[in-house]
Amino acid sequence: EQALFRTEAVIKSTGKAAGLSAQEISKMSRELQDLTTFSDSAIQSGANLLLTFTNVGKETFPRATKAILDMSTAMGTGLKESAIQVGKALNDPILGVSALTRVGVQFTEQQKSQIKVLTEANQVAEAQAIILAELEKQFGGAAEAAAKGTGVFVQLTNSIGNLSSAIGELVFKRIEPYIQKFNDLVKSFRDSDSPFKSIISNVLVFGTAITGVIAGISS
Repeated sequence: EQALFRTEAVIKSTGKAAGLSAQEISKMSRELQDLTTFSDSAIQSGANLLLTFTNVGKETFPRATKAILDMSTAMGTGLKESAIQVGKALNDPILGVSALTRVGVQFTEQQKSQIKVLTEANQVAEAQAIILAELEKQFGGAAEAAAKGTGVFVQLTNSIGNLSSAIGELVFKRIEPYIQKFNDLVKSFRDSDSPFKSIISNVLVFGTAITGVIAGISS
């Protein structure tokens, strides 16, 4: 739920640059969870970072998200790190190629030249496609491969987590109105001039003092 809230906030702050809704990104995250060892919330958190790079459009976004998972798995890095690296590369392909090269992604001089020409000609999507194709060539399928064999236990853990979340959501929907009412009550008490606040304060001070005395005698 928190990941979804953050997705909605990023989509709003970036002016819907990616052309995707929060629900679409959540659906994509769940589908990728079923294929990999990453939880849907972790995937969505990575996607949230990718959303901040406003040159990554609707057609490129799903492919880029999958590339992040593959890269993280193959290189043993966190999704956050990979999302930022891939996001930067796609947002500014010319500088991005150099940045990816420094972390071990290999590009030929011909590819670098093509990316530069395409970017300068404002054909950013085509330049991004070259970068993604190379990422897929070097890391493609790594995330799905990790879900095989003993990876099924990680997938089971993620599925159980989803079930727990679904149950928790049902429970929360029932108790949320009461929590909100109690929160409002506490706020009103906090902001009031009620004499009870002074009484409670004195009790706490007295209790702290007595505790200190007892502790001193015991030592």
